[in-house]
Amino acid sequence: MVYTVTFLLIMVAVSGFVAYWGDLLGRRMGKRRLTLFGMRPRYTAIVVTTITGMIIAAFTLATMLIFSSEMRELVKKGPELLAEQTALKKRNSDLRKRQKDLTRRLESTNSKMEDAIAGAEKAKSAEALAQQRSAKLEHEVTKRIRELTALEKRLRRITGELNKERRQLKAIQAEQREAKKQLANAWTISNRLWRENQRAHTGIENLINKPVIARHGEEIARVVVHPSALAEKDVRSLLKKASDVMAERGAKIGKNNRRAVEIVPWLAGSGSSSGVARARIIKEAQRIPEIARKIARSKGDVVAVVRVYANCVEGEQTLIDVSLYNNNLAFTKGQEVAGATIDGSESEGGVFLSLIQFLQRDVRSAALKADMIPKFDPDLPGFGAISGPQQFDELIDTVNRIKNAGRPVTVTAVTQEDIYAAGPMNLSNLDFVITKPGVAAWRSE
Repeated sequence: MVYTVTFLLIMVAVSGFVAYWGDLLGRRMGKRRLTLFGMRPRYTAIVVTTITGMIIAAFTLATMLIFSSEMRELVKKGPELLAEQTALKKRNSDLRKRQKDLTRRLESTNSKMEDAIAGAEKAKSAEALAQQRSAKLEHEVTKRIRELTALEKRLRRITGELNKERRQLKAIQAEQREAKKQLANAWTISNRLWRENQRAHTGIENLINKPVIARHGEEIARVVVHPSALAEKDVRSLLKKASDVMAERGAKIGKNNRRAVEIVPWLAGSGSSSGVARARIIKEAQRIPEIARKIARSKGDVVAVVRVYANCVEGEQTLIDVSLYNNNLAFTKGQEVAGATIDGSESEGGVFLSLIQFLQRDVRSAALKADMIPKFDPDLPGFGAISGPQQFDELIDTVNRIKNAGRPVTVTAVTQEDIYAAGPMNLSNLDFVITKPGVAAWRSE
């Protein structure tokens, strides 16, 4: 832009200078009355001025052609540019028409857009109204749901109370049925107790008039049973053995498989669903399998002992009970059981009595401490019982050796073999070791 302005200013200045110079030349030629080509001076001045103007135009054109590529392009392509200008004018006219058309279309589109915006606003208003109605309906639905939930809770509560009352009614009905059963059971037990009372009166009369063949707590039989599926068979064999013993003493054969003994029935209480205690009688038929199951569940050998439950007189069936014990090892072979000091200077009767007391007191105490199972003997209770002439002779021999010492000696009972809780422990498996002060101990042979 600066270049163009500078160029135009220079052109104006040069053109002014040329005009001034031509005018000056024409006046000088007019003053001097110079002629050119034989023309009059006035015409000569006109010609010179005209030529000067032509020179200015030519100089201007030449300068523009020299310094302006656009001018050269204009001179060179003038007709084409005019044609192009005409085409551009036509295109410009078409574009203006198209612009007007587009303007009309834009105005139409804007009108439609405004209508659409107005419709959208209406739709938005309708939507807001719908949302308000929806919120109102939702609030109403929520309110109805809460009411329905409250009604459901109330219905469940009423249903629960109804079910509770039904259960209580069923429980009351069950208690009534249980009470009826208890009443019937009480009548049964009452009748049984009445029969037992009659039997007791008869037993008292028998005790007065008949000899007693078995005392309460007396042991009739015992056996070591190994836990197995055949435990019930072993229990019945033990009962058969006890029955034979009592039958030989004069007991009556009963109806329970023709035995002279009967296991005493148990009166057991058990709870019911109503909380009322229920009594039931466990008879011999149920007790035998129960005893067998206890033996089968044991981890080791079991000692089953049959004892008399109540005094029995001749001509009656004997009531018995069965006790179970673990048959643990009580003493090992060669173990000292007990010891005592006996004075050999006493009489034979005194030494014998001291030796018997040693067996019944010290040996028995050691056996009970080792968890051995005592055997009730009405004649000689306790361990260390003497049975048979051989054991009695051994006891007399021990008395003589103590007497021969003539002074106090220490008598120690030592086992000859392993002894278990079931026993026996007597002079058949015990040795007497007699120790004199200052003399080596010796055993009884």
